[in-house]
Amino acid sequence: MICITLNKRTKTVLVLSIMLLLTASINSYNSYTQQQVQIATIFPDPNKITGQAVGSAGNKWATIRLTYVDVVANLWNIPDTAVGSITLTVTEESVTGEGDFSELYPARVRLIAGPGFRYGINIWGSNPDPHPYFKLPIKLSELPTVKAVFNVSVDFTKTLTPIAINYYLWISKTLRSGGTSRGDILISIQMYRSPEAGAPGGTLVGSYIIPV
Repeated sequence: MICITLNKRTKTVLVLSIMLLLTASINSYNSYTQQQVQIATIFPDPNKITGQAVGSAGNKWATIRLTYVDVVANLWNIPDTAVGSITLTVTEESVTGEGDFSELYPARVRLIAGPGFRYGINIWGSNPDPHPYFKLPIKLSELPTVKAVFNVSVDFTKTLTPIAINYYLWISKTLRSGGTSRGDILISIQMYRSPEAGAPGGTLVGSYIIPV
């Protein structure tokens, strides 16, 4: 999943205006046999699907389903007292997210939300079928060589909160639904962080070797 992470500051009112223009394709290739590269384009949508969804404290998971990927508001950590909404709009050429929220202070949290693309299995519910060139789920030991390409443009005209763009890999022991479970691993790769964000919120607590 690729998403924007909203990092909260200690302010009583947050006004957010984000324009996210994102095109994504996954290039899957075999580095050993030097076979021709297969391009699995997930956006722009191959079937030209468009749509709009509005996310809010009462509708945190507002979703637009495309052919191979979901566009999700993902307001996972926004407080129930928050006032405002984010509008996700998918055209044939772009995905935009424009939001305006206030009354976020009572939550006292650093991370608020992560609107963006969700590709592959959704452990919280349903999901579109993956692209035939890059099928998920897959065992780590069987994962082919993959090059993921994301073209991103961020334009925020007024914001009181830092913005980051992350690529998340969710790894679970078993294929299931019902949400997160003990033993799941979430890998976060930060591709962009606004200067106001300062140092990352996390701290190193240990290093682990994961057998595959």
